[in-house]
Amino acid sequence: MAEASQYSHQIRMPNYIELDNLNGTISSPNYPVLYPNYTSCTWIINSPAKSLVKLRILDFDIEEDMSCRYPPCCTHTWLSIPEGGGGTKQYCGHFRPPHVVTVSQTKINVKFHTSKVVRGGRGFQLNYTVILRKYFMINT
Repeated sequence: MAEASQYSHQIRMPNYIELDNLNGTISSPNYPVLYPNYTSCTWIINSPAKSLVKLRILDFDIEEDMSCRYPPCCTHTWLSIPEGGGGTKQYCGHFRPPHVVTVSQTKINVKFHTSKVVRGGRGFQLNYTVILRKYFMINT
């Protein structure tokens, strides 16, 4: 319970934000200044069926876990974005996300999580673009 109260006192945005625009920018709290301790944010990008969503990572500066013996260790502070194959992956430190990720899901979760910040960083900023079916070819 104490951990949950730390998060609710630190964060200044709802637990998640739903995005319905065809394009936009997502960034960590306080970006480009140091991100805060005990923060957990989720952005849900909604897109029409049979569309693609392209995520373009513009900036990424998130600390890696200091107690890590075998990197990458992104258990305390991380950015989670979808992979092209349908799963998600967590990124931090030198374990950086690809510059561009394209996924074909109708709901895409982008999550940012911090616990106790040691070094800190700017966080992240990314652009997303929903590409409607009429703008790309599908092999059938």
